[in-house]
Amino acid sequence: MKLIAISLLSITLSACTWVELNSKGRGVVIRQQTDSIDGCQRIGTVTAKTRASIVAGTSRGDKKIAEELSILARNEAATLNANTIVANNNISDGQQSFIAYSCP
Repeated sequence: MKLIAISLLSITLSACTWVELNSKGRGVVIRQQTDSIDGCQRIGTVTAKTRASIVAGTSRGDKKIAEELSILARNEAATLNANTIVANNNISDGQQSFIAYSCP
C-alpha cells in the first residue's frame, strides 16, 4: 500500500511545473539554432538546471523538463538585458545552456 501511495505521488509530482515565467522573462523569445540571428548582438550564455527526477529516482517527463529549462533560461536572460535565447546544447541530466542575444 505504501509503495502504491509513493508511486501515485511520484506520477502526480512529475506533472508539476516548479518554475514560473516572470514579467521580464516574458520579453525573451526562444529561437532555434536554424533561425537567423542576423543583426543580433551576443550578450552571453545562461545555464538552466532543474530536477530530472523526483522521489526515489522517478524520472520526470522530457517535455516538462524542457519547458522548465526554457522558462528558467528566459528569466535569466532578461537579467542580462537579452531578448532572445538559442539552445546551445541538448538537455543533459536536467541542465541546458543557452546563448543570450539582444536582437532588434
